[in-house]
Amino acid sequence: DGKDVGDVEEVFSDSETEKVTHILVAEGLFFKRHKLVPMHWIRSVDENQILLSVKASILKDLPDYEEERD
Repeated sequence: DGKDVGDVEEVFSDSETEKVTHILVAEGLFFKRHKLVPMHWIRSVDENQILLSVKASILKDLPDYEEERD
């Protein structure tokens, strides 16, 4: 829908196949919210942007991603 939903902070891959499975998107300036986006939601990638095949509202409805701590 043409809306900016954040910046890619991390790329996750399968340890066995080394294929990318998800990207971690951060939104906000100071208190960032993180969303884990599955690769099948990515429509295209170029130098400056990644276009998703879902609306921004769907991404915002995802639960916030919180890194597991040991």
